[in-house]
Amino acid sequence: MYKRQVLSTEMLEHVPDPVSVVREIARILRRDGTLILTAPLGSGIHQEPFHFYGGYTPYWYERFLGEAGFDRIEITPNGGFFRHFGQEALRFLRLSSPTRMGGVSGVLWAPFWIALLPLLGLVLPSIAPWLDRFDREQRFTVGYHVTARRVSRADARA
Repeated sequence: MYKRQVLSTEMLEHVPDPVSVVREIARILRRDGTLILTAPLGSGIHQEPFHFYGGYTPYWYERFLGEAGFDRIEITPNGGFFRHFGQEALRFLRLSSPTRMGGVSGVLWAPFWIALLPLLGLVLPSIAPWLDRFDREQRFTVGYHVTARRVSRADARA
């Protein structure tokens, strides 16, 4: 049974051959059906040992979705630099926590970490979505929301 829509979200980085996955989606998707896809552009290693790729660019989507038989490929950044920076500020606080460091290093770092906490943990993540409107390029993002239509037979012949 062919489907009208396929949703694939945040999983391509976890398969050893993502191009084959895209081809399989095209195979099972009804002509003129829609693929809705997200995958990270930048992410830390996670779900080990099944994290094979670190980022998917618009160029990857255009090339491999096009080769698999998709057209009307729309690629929208999932936020810009500031939203990404806000997310990473929270990650910085979590990874540099004095309790995580422990010992003398943690004690020495604690006053600096506490001073940074309001700025990096509250202010920056709160204003980052607003600041994103000033990021005209949006080339540094956590990922993209992608939609693509499977080419119909008539379109493929044209």
